[in-house]
Amino acid sequence: EPTLPVALRAIRDLLGVDVVYVSEIVGDDFAVRELEGDGTSFRLALGGSLPRERTYCQRMLDRRIPNLISDVLADDRTASLPITTGGNVRAFATVPLTFADGRVYGALCAASHDAKSFAYQDLQFLKVFARLVADQLERREASLAISELASLVNAADDAIIGLTLTGLVRSWNVASERIFGYPASEAI
Repeated sequence: EPTLPVALRAIRDLLGVDVVYVSEIVGDDFAVRELEGDGTSFRLALGGSLPRERTYCQRMLDRRIPNLISDVLADDRTASLPITTGGNVRAFATVPLTFADGRVYGALCAASHDAKSFAYQDLQFLKVFARLVADQLERREASLAISELASLVNAADDAIIGLTLTGLVRSWNVASERIFGYPASEAI
């Protein structure tokens, strides 16, 4: 199964850019959650964040800029952003990361220190990978939620028993063992 680092590396190689990263919307910021390439040369760090209003990603989400910008210095909508000069960015590509329920997680971004020609196929490619990345992130989020719920069930003082529609016992928490006197292995 492809991992996020493998997907980001493939994007970096196929687009011929210096860095690819996943950013998450966290309040008024975009936080860098995944990073492939030399992020430090763009002033990007895993776990770091940037104010949303000062990012290409937010401008793309607001539809103030296109998804692909061959030369951010030549575009009045992006040339004035501090990241353009501070991060020495010339080309930038970004698409939203949207979960199946329509919630926007953040953005999938790619940047280069050199101006670069992007083609329509590059945007389509980035959108397909954004869907794959969003699926991975969504699975990770769901797995964490399931783990948290399992912890709550096991910490409960009340017996919680999971049954199939036909009445077979599928789960039996610690309180069920204590209250009914049967270990989970026997009850299931």
